[in-house]
Amino acid sequence: MTSDRKAIPHTFWCTTRWADLDAQGHVNNVKFIQYIQEAIFDLIGQEEHVGILPDGFIVARHEVDYRRQLFHRTGHQLPLQIWIATIGTRSFTVRTETRRGGETVFEARTVCVARDSTTGASRELTTDEHRHLARYQLLDPTTHGNPRNTERLTTPPPRLAALHR
Repeated sequence: MTSDRKAIPHTFWCTTRWADLDAQGHVNNVKFIQYIQEAIFDLIGQEEHVGILPDGFIVARHEVDYRRQLFHRTGHQLPLQIWIATIGTRSFTVRTETRRGGETVFEARTVCVARDSTTGASRELTTDEHRHLARYQLLDPTTHGNPRNTERLTTPPPRLAALHR
């Protein structure tokens, strides 16, 4: 990909539900994984991108840093900002950050692997899939593009910062 392309983050607006709450009255940590998956499906499954990962993908890793409790608010949607941190031959890494009231609720890193439905094994990403994912690829300021760097995200990428003020 060329360095002058205009990558953009993707926003998925999630609705918390009363059923998402646990005994402490806040959204259960397991539900965050569900929200992340819904956001990834939203990014990949947009109507104009039919044919992107038609056999789906396998989640190879979820890493979530919980920063504060999240409580259900009727009529308030939760913005999940997601972007692609890295794109490999067979996999891609998605970063997710969610804020409410100017404070980070959680940050996550998810590694997704392209799947071949015939064999059930991983497969290489197609050129069209690379191109689609690259539209949402932002340089991750904590890993400097290195997916093996496990430092947490301390500030949102510049394009996301304005959305969180």
